[in-house]
Amino acid sequence: MDIDCIAIDNTWGPWAGRCRGGFDFTLLFEEVLFVVLPTALLLVAAPIQVAWLRGQTKQSGKGILLPLKQVRTPSSQGMVMQLTRYAQALIGILGTLKLAVLILWVVLGPEKTKVTLAASTLNLLVVFPLCLLSYSEHVFRVAPSLLVELYVLLTLGFDIVRIRTLWFIPGATYIAGVECGALAIKLCLAVAEGCGKQGILQDHDKAYTTEQLSGLYSRSLFLWLGPTLWNGRPSSILFPRTVYLSSP
Repeated sequence: MDIDCIAIDNTWGPWAGRCRGGFDFTLLFEEVLFVVLPTALLLVAAPIQVAWLRGQTKQSGKGILLPLKQVRTPSSQGMVMQLTRYAQALIGILGTLKLAVLILWVVLGPEKTKVTLAASTLNLLVVFPLCLLSYSEHVFRVAPSLLVELYVLLTLGFDIVRIRTLWFIPGATYIAGVECGALAIKLCLAVAEGCGKQGILQDHDKAYTTEQLSGLYSRSLFLWLGPTLWNGRPSSILFPRTVYLSSP
C-alpha cells in the first residue's frame, strides 16, 4: 500500500482521497462507524432486552435442540411446508469466522489502524449477546426479533463496504475472503431470523393476526398482506378466508 494511503487510512476522513480509485472511505472511518458503533450499541441493548424478555410468558417451544427453530407456513395451495432453521448454528459459524479474521489481522500483520484490532475483537464478542438475544426472542416473542433483524440488516450493508476496502489493501486478501464467507453466513442468518413462527407457538388457541406474527422485513415490505391478496385474486374476499388484521 502507498505510504500516503496508510497515513490517510489512519485519519477520520471520511474520504480516502485518491486511494483505492478515489472512491472509498478511510479504513478508520469504516471501522468506527460500520463496526464499533453498531456492535457497541448491540452489546448494550441486548442484555437489557434479554432481561426484559425473561419476565415474559414463553410463546414458542424450544424443540429438540436449542438451535432448531421449526416454522410451518401455508402455501397458496393450502399445503404446509416445514422449514427448519439453525439460527444459533449460523451465529456460531459467524463467530468462528470472526475469530479467524482477528487471528489473521494479528498473524498476517497487514497495515492496520489504531482501532483495527479493537473493532475485530468487538465483532467477535458481539456474537455471544447476539446468540442469547436470538434464542430469547425466539422463545418469548411471537414475532421475529426486531433488534436482531435490524442489526443484521444494517451490518450486511456495512460489511459489503468494508469488504470492498479490504480487497484493495495489500496483504489483506485472506481477511477479505474470510469476511466474504462471514457475509454469506450473515445473509443466511437474515433470512432465518425473518421467518415467522406459525405452527410452533405454545398458545395455539390464541388468534394472532398475521401482522403480529410478522417481523421487520415483512412489515416494511407489507409481505404479511400476501395471503389476503392471494385469496382475493380469483374471487371476492370473504371474511372467513382472510387473514386477521390488527385493529387500530
